[in-house]
Amino acid sequence: MRKDTNNPVTFAEKGVKGHKMKWNFLLALLIGLILITTVHAQSDESPQKKTLEVLKIPDIVVTDRLVKGFEEKLHEQPATIHSITSEEMEKMDIKRTLDLIRKIPGVTAEDYNQQGVAAAYSFRGFRAGHGIGAASYLDGIPYNEINHVDGDGYPDYNTILPESIERLEVIKGLSSPLFGGYAQAGVLHYITKDRGNFNKLKLSTGSWDYRRGVAEIAREYDRFFTYNAVSFEQGDGYRDHSEFDSGNIFSRFGYKLDEDSSVRLTLHSYKTTWDAPGPITQADWDAGNLEKQVTDGGGDKKKNMVSVDYRRNLNNFSEISLLGYVYDSNFTRWTGANNEERHDERNTFGSRAMYNISSDFAGFKNDLVLGADYEHIDSEQHKWNMQSLTNRVRALETVSGDFDFQNTALYFQEDFWPFSFMKLTIGGRYEMFDGDLKNNLTGKEYSFSDEIFNPKGGILVRPMEGLDLFGNIGTGFVLPKGYKKYENSQLDPSELTSYEIGVRFLPVAEMLLQLAIFRTDTKDEVITDPITLVETNAGETRRQGIEAGAEWNMISDLSVYVNGVYQDAEYVNYNTSSGDLSGKDIQRVPEWIARAGLEYFPKLGLGGSLTAKYTGERWSDSANTNREDDFWIFDASVRYAMEKVTFTLFLNNIFDKKYAELQGINSYYPSDPFNVTLSCSLTF
Repeated sequence: MRKDTNNPVTFAEKGVKGHKMKWNFLLALLIGLILITTVHAQSDESPQKKTLEVLKIPDIVVTDRLVKGFEEKLHEQPATIHSITSEEMEKMDIKRTLDLIRKIPGVTAEDYNQQGVAAAYSFRGFRAGHGIGAASYLDGIPYNEINHVDGDGYPDYNTILPESIERLEVIKGLSSPLFGGYAQAGVLHYITKDRGNFNKLKLSTGSWDYRRGVAEIAREYDRFFTYNAVSFEQGDGYRDHSEFDSGNIFSRFGYKLDEDSSVRLTLHSYKTTWDAPGPITQADWDAGNLEKQVTDGGGDKKKNMVSVDYRRNLNNFSEISLLGYVYDSNFTRWTGANNEERHDERNTFGSRAMYNISSDFAGFKNDLVLGADYEHIDSEQHKWNMQSLTNRVRALETVSGDFDFQNTALYFQEDFWPFSFMKLTIGGRYEMFDGDLKNNLTGKEYSFSDEIFNPKGGILVRPMEGLDLFGNIGTGFVLPKGYKKYENSQLDPSELTSYEIGVRFLPVAEMLLQLAIFRTDTKDEVITDPITLVETNAGETRRQGIEAGAEWNMISDLSVYVNGVYQDAEYVNYNTSSGDLSGKDIQRVPEWIARAGLEYFPKLGLGGSLTAKYTGERWSDSANTNREDDFWIFDASVRYAMEKVTFTLFLNNIFDKKYAELQGINSYYPSDPFNVTLSCSLTF
């Protein structure tokens, strides 16, 4: 429920606002202290009988227990979950994190080909422009940046070093209460490495003077463990004026305090600069002038992050994890297509406390997670018109604002097995928001406050070994974007409700079949009333579809897979000042997405892969006047592995398909033609 108004903030109101921020922080701190007290109280108790079943959450997320080979039981969450491990990533052409997102079943990407700009991707009927529309987390740290100048909820996953990722976990839909806002389509959680005993060096070169180098060092001693990685990347890009240069450093140091507890310190720094040529016209596209520079676009980005986390096993059936983090970022982008410069600076700190207890309760298996999150952001954003499309000289400043924003969340998830073949899941997440805005162009100040509760529930039934039937329902929200949440007190968050039913089946240990039917309804979307021309909560949309997949490990080291999704995204009731869109399809959402592949990767010797990706037709505009063509893209790889050295040749777009992942009406951002990358990995 919306609480504050958009009246300019008085001195007294600022005092009240400051107390409110302090109370949110103290509330999160108090919950953390209560959990710590509970931890030590329980750790002093005598251990329970060894027959008590242990059901721990390995990380501070619900982990996908499905692994390649399918020998282990299916993951027990009543939702569609995918996991991509570091072992799989080593066989892929992963230059940036977007390349990893492309591998998720049912997902298609729209690459802006700008090193420091988060690209768009689409799944579950949502077109996540700049990644906005899916919740992104790095080791439990929220990665969506609220009030960002490039979009509210902007997740800059380009800053994540791909080689540092231990696995990517994807939870589709709104079923999990462990993750907060921007999870309309689902959650992407990047979990990074923290230990090992290896040294790795990887060098890559490829088309358009591409060069990349990555070094990894990991050690694990009696109590001390560490993982460190550093990378550089340079290239000219396919099109004119597409040069880029970036560097990334990731270091983690951990220490086992005793047999039951450990603490980790993580340091992460990223820097990049890039140029961007802008979109070409229909005439240039038809004439084949695909490399042409149109604008003097580009930008630079810096991000530095520090986090500390503590974990303790209290006894055989309970665990606590505490996390604190701080980061700063500085982002500048010259976007020629809009003829403007955009600038965003922010300082963020936050914390997370989670408590997990897994035990038998009155003879029934039981798993409870309790958690509290807090985050505070101070940020500023600016926009300037540029004198022309071909220079970066500032003209009129059009946006200038200083923000502060804080979010406190309390959540729980209870998993209960009333029968050995059935699991019930209930959960909820209570979110509290507040913040201030100073509009430097008008001199006015505004205050914002809101609170939301989102319940979740699910059921999983296993009628026979190897067969899971599941269903879930969850609710979510979307806050009004940017300045709107502060300046217009009449606007409320949009409300989402998602439904899913599905099946996972292992007919044999080497084969997995999956099917899911989903729907997400959104109401109270912010639109401009066609009569009053006032923004109001009146829009309604629906996204629904069916997705299926099959994986088969045919013989040792040889596997084949196919997956696809049909999705229907529609404006249900959407009468706006620009026209009545009711009944029309939502723009930039393809009807069909499909992917198939064959992989043969023996531990030693010659191997390789062949993949095909299909992106179906979609509308470029909300009025549905321009229909984009569908396209198939084929990629291949050839790999030769020795004991210490591995060579891999990646051949992308092997049939040299002319296509544009991102386009508008009569404008195109050409995607890469046929290109190659040669990679050499050395382990010592």
